[in-house]
Amino acid sequence: MNKLFWYLFFSLFLLLGTTLAQSEYPIEQTTETSILCEDTFTLNGPETVYLGETLNYSISPTVDPNLVFPVFYTLTVNSEEKSQETSKNSPLQLSFDTEGTQTITATITKGECTYTLEKTLHIYQNALVYFWEDENAFQLNFEQNFAKEHTYFSKLLMERNTPEEEIKTLLRTKLRDLSYSKGIIIKYTNFDHILHAYIELLQQGLIDGEGKSIYIVSSRNQSFTNRVLSLFIPDLSPQQVFTVKSSDFLNLLAVLSTEIKPITTFATPHNLQNQHTARYFVLSYLVDQAIMHGISLHILGTLFVITLLVLVISTLRQIVGLSVFGVYHPLLFALTLFLIGRKATCFFVVIALLANFICSTFSHYIRLLQSGKISLLVCLYIFLLLVGFRIDEQFGINLLGTTTRNTNAIILPIVIFIMVSDKLFDTFNITKKSGRISLLEFALITFVSRWMLDNQLFRTFLLSYPEVLLVVLLAIIIVGRFTGLQLFELIRFMPLIRKHLEDEEE
Repeated sequence: MNKLFWYLFFSLFLLLGTTLAQSEYPIEQTTETSILCEDTFTLNGPETVYLGETLNYSISPTVDPNLVFPVFYTLTVNSEEKSQETSKNSPLQLSFDTEGTQTITATITKGECTYTLEKTLHIYQNALVYFWEDENAFQLNFEQNFAKEHTYFSKLLMERNTPEEEIKTLLRTKLRDLSYSKGIIIKYTNFDHILHAYIELLQQGLIDGEGKSIYIVSSRNQSFTNRVLSLFIPDLSPQQVFTVKSSDFLNLLAVLSTEIKPITTFATPHNLQNQHTARYFVLSYLVDQAIMHGISLHILGTLFVITLLVLVISTLRQIVGLSVFGVYHPLLFALTLFLIGRKATCFFVVIALLANFICSTFSHYIRLLQSGKISLLVCLYIFLLLVGFRIDEQFGINLLGTTTRNTNAIILPIVIFIMVSDKLFDTFNITKKSGRISLLEFALITFVSRWMLDNQLFRTFLLSYPEVLLVVLLAIIIVGRFTGLQLFELIRFMPLIRKHLEDEEE
């Protein structure tokens, strides 16, 4: 009896110890991943296909990419068996020579598991690629009309101020559509950015521009649009380019999708030989020739706005009566702001003030002739610039930036501030009323000049109608011959004028 008791006791003890050991140190078990009927597969390959295009189609698991292969599957196209594959890395290459709709079916077999995937392919003869911006985003519903003509209507929506590098990336997502397209519609404010990216793809040989038509839909002036397009003449010469008014955009789509009317009903062909400007419009003709030979449209626009600014400043000087020293110095200051930005301009202003202060202090104790004083000012300015560059780099302030520092545009502000800095202390003495008035006038002219340089409206108008510059020239001559009372003088002498008129009435 005692032996039986101890036997049961030790048996229970061993059983309990084994259970605890297994719970503390569980035995690892290896399981093999297998494909179940509920596992999901994907039939890979594009749904939009073009005639003569060779594409790859295959299947792959979407639940677990490490599912055990081989998996037997059969691909059929419209009930015609094309291939039987046993590997996920062996795609089937297909091409089509008939427009319309076809169906690819993948029958998957793994053990006792069999099921079917289908993908409907739309086969087109060509494409029409449409680039638009968000503020023009509305449902067009022209896809079905184009599909009846076996044309795929491919759309790419972009934000209005998308950087040019990002536009290039977006265009690369449409390489297939661009390659097989018969036309490209661009309804985008900065359409020249899209054209730049498109031409880069042409030059890299990624797409073929032969036989394509480009439609530029713009609400801008027709002359300005033509001049912008002139920049791309050498690279777009094999292709037809049309300009379309924004109001005719839907009519253009209707004509392209149905061909019920000639395309020229709503689209104006752009003369790629750039002979659309009559030579008796001398300035327009010269502007077109300058653009054709590589002169930047941005530079021309800036020069034209400066011409208009000269008239505005001359009017403020001669008729209004602003008396700020060197009335065109604020224009140069505004031009510096326009070219290199606020931070860099402030940097040069501080350098100019320090150089002038040191030069004035030195010449107070050691008399110098004017030419010697200017020479000393130039040397001090350049020396302080070197010190400023070092401080800017050492403390990571980055007032100038790498681009500004390494371009010739930096020379212009250096010259400008050397020209004006020797007069700053004498003219802008804020302790005197006249100094405060001069400073206010300087700020006013600078603000007006910078605003006009930044305003795209003036640039577009003058580039559209260059002959306006002849009117500006005539107005400058008229203002230059003005000898009457200035507006400020009229205000100042108004009490005397009133007294004189009262005396005459008596």
